[in-house]
Amino acid sequence: MGFIEAIQSAHAQTFRFSGRSSRSEFWWLQLYGTLGIFFFVLTFILLEASIYEGPGLFVTVIFGLYLFWLVVIQLSLITRRFHDIGHSGWWTLAFILIVQLTGLLSPPAGLGPEPAYGVFISLIPFLFFIPLLLPSNPHTNKYGSSPFSVEESKSDNTPLSQQVAEPPVTNSEPVSVTQEPIATNPVIQVKASQEHFAEALKEIENNEKKDGLWAMAYANTPSEEEAKKHYINLRAEELLQAEELAKAEAVKLAKEERKRKADEADRLAKEEHKRKADEAQRRLKQHRIEVAKIPDLISWATRHSYIVESKPGSYRIRKEPFGKFQSFSSDLDFLKHLTKLKEGSD
Repeated sequence: MGFIEAIQSAHAQTFRFSGRSSRSEFWWLQLYGTLGIFFFVLTFILLEASIYEGPGLFVTVIFGLYLFWLVVIQLSLITRRFHDIGHSGWWTLAFILIVQLTGLLSPPAGLGPEPAYGVFISLIPFLFFIPLLLPSNPHTNKYGSSPFSVEESKSDNTPLSQQVAEPPVTNSEPVSVTQEPIATNPVIQVKASQEHFAEALKEIENNEKKDGLWAMAYANTPSEEEAKKHYINLRAEELLQAEELAKAEAVKLAKEERKRKADEADRLAKEEHKRKADEAQRRLKQHRIEVAKIPDLISWATRHSYIVESKPGSYRIRKEPFGKFQSFSSDLDFLKHLTKLKEGSD
């Protein structure tokens, strides 16, 4: 909130002791009040007039009225500032009592027990301003909506449809909403898009409002028009959270599906590996059984006038006395040849 906007807001709410005001509005008004007092003091010096005659009396009356107005607007603004940080406005009355008590405790000049005592007493009212330095609570509290919420950033003369469907940002950027989350998931700040605000507005226009959410919005606002604005913000946030939950659920399901497919592929790969291993073991066993028959077949070949020469990994065989040697480098090939010879002789 800028200087001009803060002064206009303070003027418009001079006698309003309900609602909330931001930290920037409060401190801009302090600057405004200080400048006003400086102006009147400078005027007194320049006029060099008595406060009882001439133009000085007129300036004095105006200055008195200005101080009275400044006190009233300060009290209402301090009350709203306490509301903004979540505290009761009765702390403003406590401040007044503290100022009065400080005046009673302050000793006359030169009569105090210690100079430090007077300094300490004079600093007590300034401690009151420490809470006013705290930033605004971004959520709606029992005193009203946040000064920075979307509905309060709009002019009261702007139509409701424009306040929601045309938020003060570009089309490529979402609107920042900082109301209290309705869902159970803890959300500090979410960004609702124009589509969410438009859907919430359509619910109001078609009288399809969510009963519980509408009751909450109506209870926390002073008028039905403000309740509509508050409902739109709350509903837009709720729609966004539902959309985010749906996206998160879709991501979760996709992740589970990928894991299921990966597990299925891993299972099939293991089964294929086991099948191949079993097949290799079966072939090795069969090979050993067949190879075990070779010694008996060699004995048969020797008895039937065959000359057999064997070395590790190779065999030669021929018919006596002038047959040509046949060579074999495989146990199975040699076994098949001997088996064929034996079957042929039979």
